[in-house]
Amino acid sequence: SEAAALAFEYGYSLGDEDALVCWEAQFGDFANCAQAVIDEFIVSGEEKWGQASRLTLLLPHGYDGQGPNHSSARLERFLQLTNDDPNHLPGNSPEELREIERAFEILDAEGAGILEEGAVKSYMERLPAFQSREFEDEWELWLRVARNMNPEATGITRRDWRMIMQQLYRRNAEKDANIFVLNVTTPAQYFHVLRRQAHRPFMKPLVLMSPKYLLHHAKATSPLEDFGEQSHFMRADVVWCQEEPKNMGAWSYVSPRLATCVESDVAFVGRPVSAAPATGSAQIHREETRLILDAAFAS
Repeated sequence: SEAAALAFEYGYSLGDEDALVCWEAQFGDFANCAQAVIDEFIVSGEEKWGQASRLTLLLPHGYDGQGPNHSSARLERFLQLTNDDPNHLPGNSPEELREIERAFEILDAEGAGILEEGAVKSYMERLPAFQSREFEDEWELWLRVARNMNPEATGITRRDWRMIMQQLYRRNAEKDANIFVLNVTTPAQYFHVLRRQAHRPFMKPLVLMSPKYLLHHAKATSPLEDFGEQSHFMRADVVWCQEEPKNMGAWSYVSPRLATCVESDVAFVGRPVSAAPATGSAQIHREETRLILDAAFAS
């Protein structure tokens, strides 16, 4: 039944480009019964036939102690289906970094080492990737982060410029993706992602995973001040912590990508490898959760 329903929704999304078509599974792993539709149409249809779709899969995913069939939406499988190169982070290759530096030198014709915000925005507005309201909104956010990290600066420093341009490279690379896979943890993230999916200037399928009771969670906020100059920990240990077993979840996807962009080793904390996604015992589930938290903060 999942295959038939999901195939219908996929077809509807092709017929109406302005509709935000959503298909929700009662539990994320129910998508298993529609795997053929996902493999043959949703993740590869644009590359094979040029058929772009904005179809959104809403898949509950979270270790709430409900057993092996009601915990995992198989995040690892969807991540494996993305056409993303683990050895290349957009905006981070030697050629791209040289382009970023050259652009800074051109804008900084007087050699002051700092750029006026208005001149930078005027330059970026001429770039094809900036021709959408979405980038205009994010430009203001990038500026706020840059100002917060350099409160004494009178403009955009070379470091600020590099950060902003790398973000632009990465956002511009999204148009080449075959699908977007997100695992959100707050209601604000959830609705922001749906808003972006509806207004994105190009169409891509979205796989949106979230805890089953996400909208009942307490409000989570992070003030920009928490990301300021004094929030950097130069000798911090980097840990990837997940609730899923080591052979599931996002670890196999993020591990080579972290090696590409993080200079230090990254430790894994989570459940050991397993054939089943989760235990069927609530008592064992609670003990496993306690051990994961203890290990994460002890690293």
